Amino acid sequence: MKHLKNRQEFLSSKLFEAFDSKKLSKILGYIKDQDSKDKFFKLLVEITDSLDFPMSNLSDDYFQYLPYKKALSLTVDRSDLQDCTASSSDSYPDHSVPDNFCQDGKVLRKWGTGVRKAPCLICGGTGKEKNISGIKYLKFWFNQNGEFTCLTGTDGEKISKINQDRKIDHRELRRLPTGTKVRIELLSNDSRGRINTEGTIYQSEGGGTYVIHNNRSHEGGSPGGRDWKRFGEWSWCVNDGNEYRNCFVIEKVTYDTNDPIYLNKSVNIKSDQIVLLDMISHEDLIKLKQSHFSLILDFSKLKTFEFKKKSEIKKERELQKLGATALISDEEIKQKNIKRYLNQVFDRLKVSTDIEDISKLMMKIMGGNYLGFHIFNSDS
Repeated sequence: MKHLKNRQEFLSSKLFEAFDSKKLSKILGYIKDQDSKDKFFKLLVEITDSLDFPMSNLSDDYFQYLPYKKALSLTVDRSDLQDCTASSSDSYPDHSVPDNFCQDGKVLRKWGTGVRKAPCLICGGTGKEKNISGIKYLKFWFNQNGEFTCLTGTDGEKISKINQDRKIDHRELRRLPTGTKVRIELLSNDSRGRINTEGTIYQSEGGGTYVIHNNRSHEGGSPGGRDWKRFGEWSWCVNDGNEYRNCFVIEKVTYDTNDPIYLNKSVNIKSDQIVLLDMISHEDLIKLKQSHFSLILDFSKLKTFEFKKKSEIKKERELQKLGATALISDEEIKQKNIKRYLNQVFDRLKVSTDIEDISKLMMKIMGGNYLGFHIFNSDS
């Protein structure tokens, strides 16, 4: 049975949505605060829209509930992947051993006058070909308070880093110690324009703050002496705050690569495209650790399912609507419009169509308690 959801509870752009999944319906009932419902449903709409997949086709075949630890570990079944056949030259072209290929995630490479085993850089030491099919699962995370926390995805590969860059204001920038790594957008009023770069803070003895970097196109003032050159070739003064925009401190993070939490990556949805990032943001990591279970969408299964596209269904309905309208005469259309208008009036005035309420309606139309005022002020 279809489960209809009034979109006044979710997004104003979707008046009604229908879907077959009971699991999805239960989750919508579980979420307690309106903001969480809006965020969750918006993501669901964006995901289905990216595939032109009609929400009416969402069923329990695509979803599963899992508690926190099991959901973290759920990823691509690597036993289904082919063994890696990369050669030594694929991983170490300058130190390769002829006719040697990956075996259990290892290849031979030249080392000095001899050779030694080294991780295969093509498969990442797994011994299996990488999952080229892309996203396998999209995981919607929830906590025990009935709140939607975040969305992550998995493709069978672990993240390469945790993005823990921290945005700072100008006051904090001026106080950063020499040697602090930053990511910053340098601004220029001339043809050089702007550039995003990574650099190192250098505080000069004269009180100036500089970003030392290696982008030749942006040289803008430098500290005295040559001590700053140990951090890079070029310098950009950021004393006033008008020379840059959006500065982030790069905070190095170490993590246990065997922890299954790092199988889960941040997801970026933009312009009807779903991109699985090769990292997890610091914000998503915190929210993930505060979650208690996940509703998991088998995205790869959704992509391979044969379905009539949402855009085609919409077009068919529009054509049917046009066809049905063409069979109605102008007089019938006029009568339907009048009836619809009167029904709206009845609803607004909170009356029904029985005789007693019709008389109430006439009284309201004629002025209600001010009927005498209208009569005495009439020109007729």
